[in-house]
Amino acid sequence: MAESSIFTLNSYTCGICESKLYNPKILKCFHVFCRGCLDKQSFCRQIYRIACPLCESLTSLNRDGIDGLVDYKFSYRSENEQSRIQCQMCDKRGAASSKCEDCQELMCKECHDYHNKHNKFKSHSIVPIDTEGNGTVLKDDACMQVATVEKMCQEHYKYCCPIEEFCKSCSKPVCSVCMLGLHKGHKTEPFQTTVAKARTSLSVASRGLKSRLPFLESLLNEALHEEKKYNNHIKNTRVEIKELSERLKLDVCRKIDEITDENICKLDSMAHTDKAVLETYRKDVNKSKKTIDGLLYATENLLEFGNKSDLIETFTELETRLCHYEHNYGITMPDIFEPLLKPGSIKLNQLYDAVGQIEREQRPMTNSFIAVKQKPSSHLVDNENAFTKQKSFNLDFRVNSVVCTYNTDAVLVLVGTQLKIISADSSYKDFVVIQCGKCRVRPVGHTQNNVYFILIKKESLCLFRFSQISQQIEEVDVKITFTHACTVDNDTLLLLNQSKGTFYEIDNKGRVINTFGSELLAQNFNGLNYISCMCVTAVSRILICTDKSLYAFTFSGKLEQLFQDKNSYFWQVCEDQRGNVFVADRANGNERICLFTPYGHYIGDILPPNAHNATKILLDFAIDRCGNLWTFSGSNDGFILPDKSEINIYSYT
Repeated sequence: MAESSIFTLNSYTCGICESKLYNPKILKCFHVFCRGCLDKQSFCRQIYRIACPLCESLTSLNRDGIDGLVDYKFSYRSENEQSRIQCQMCDKRGAASSKCEDCQELMCKECHDYHNKHNKFKSHSIVPIDTEGNGTVLKDDACMQVATVEKMCQEHYKYCCPIEEFCKSCSKPVCSVCMLGLHKGHKTEPFQTTVAKARTSLSVASRGLKSRLPFLESLLNEALHEEKKYNNHIKNTRVEIKELSERLKLDVCRKIDEITDENICKLDSMAHTDKAVLETYRKDVNKSKKTIDGLLYATENLLEFGNKSDLIETFTELETRLCHYEHNYGITMPDIFEPLLKPGSIKLNQLYDAVGQIEREQRPMTNSFIAVKQKPSSHLVDNENAFTKQKSFNLDFRVNSVVCTYNTDAVLVLVGTQLKIISADSSYKDFVVIQCGKCRVRPVGHTQNNVYFILIKKESLCLFRFSQISQQIEEVDVKITFTHACTVDNDTLLLLNQSKGTFYEIDNKGRVINTFGSELLAQNFNGLNYISCMCVTAVSRILICTDKSLYAFTFSGKLEQLFQDKNSYFWQVCEDQRGNVFVADRANGNERICLFTPYGHYIGDILPPNAHNATKILLDFAIDRCGNLWTFSGSNDGFILPDKSEINIYSYT
């Protein structure tokens, strides 16, 4: 998108290539991208699904892949055709001059004339358009706010039945034939009223979102400023490290030179001392040698040339001296310890202490970079009469858990190992019995054609499904170990191995088609003692309930939202067709049902503590296809399980 806080259709660009949209495709999350850009994105080919590069929501693909995605028909025209509004009814793509209010299509002159002549379209309302401007209908803006189009019902098109009502229970436009058939008894309102409300609601939401753009623009500018400041800090720190190292090198070299000179001086001093000792010793030895030489010289001359008188006169003393020096001719060598260099050593930690280390500052430098999040709200539950009790009745058996909705105003429940259908008129009938012996049965969820269960056998879990086509119960061959499971879409399931903190997505045959997890995921799960339930919402977020927390993960394993309440015990969650997420809190003395967004943001309590009955405990709850909230309660008799069920039905559409 262009870097401006003012949003215009012309300024929008592809969120991947950031260029003008070319052959745009729209995803389930309503984000629009170039077809070529989406084709380059990685997606799981086993299940034909792609994750939005912006919000990470998942969009299912058919076998055509990216080509099977819906073309974005509201794409802004290219620069060559922006000044020319084309006809939407014929293949000639001529310049449009009028618009049919009933068909909601732009028409050229030929299609306009044909429309006026044909009996089927002769009664349609046709208005001219502003061909000089931007293609808007020349009609009062106030009238346009409430103007609606009566299209033909797609299911009863052959009967030429126009859409007259909007089914609030099914969130679907219906005709008079629909209201007599599948939508009989549902809450409806005039289709024109629904369109006017939708137009107003979307306009208000769009204006509110546009008002956030200047703030986001300021955040971008702040981020650029902080990035520039950070880069300057990194640059200065790099220079500081180098300068410190150079100074340290000079100091170390200078100190090494000083130590070297000191050692050499010590060595010279030791050498001078030792040389003096050796010189003295040498002189003493030389003197001793000369003494002996003198005695030998005198003795030899006496023996050779002396007479008898000389010999007898000197014999005694001379012999004494000769015998003395014969036994004492040597001089003891002095002890001299030679100087040695004892090598030194430098430890690495001493170098780190000397040079220093890079560590992060304790306080963040981006104190002013704060993104403000508004408190979430829901426009889906806005009826002032919402959650008023419509019906209440008792059953003579205990409902273990709700499996899924059935038809319109009925739910499928699990009673022991038997499935029963309970209707809003308090009637019920047996559906099917799950043959599992003494194993405990726990419902997982349902898809379009299958209802899935978990059988608990001792310490292991087995996955079964009830096929609504074959009316048979079959075991799903799962090769991995898991602790929790829930249904996703396209008849796939999501399994969780809590000890590993890893998710496994499997198909209806039990084959693993996707695996994901993260260190953050495992780190959070290591602190979780008990996970009560898990579900996947319409916006591709994995909600996990624990005793005091509700986690919201994306399909990449990222923890996106965390809600905690130390006084709660979240144990059950369900989502209706319009994106409302209801979470049951069964804390002692504080039983309630909370409303969350599909992204995991807490909105508020919809039923106050013990709204159904202060002497009852909440067993389970569900949403039927008529937009009613069912609560299943039992008598609160301490540790004794209730043998009967009380059902209260609240309306909120």
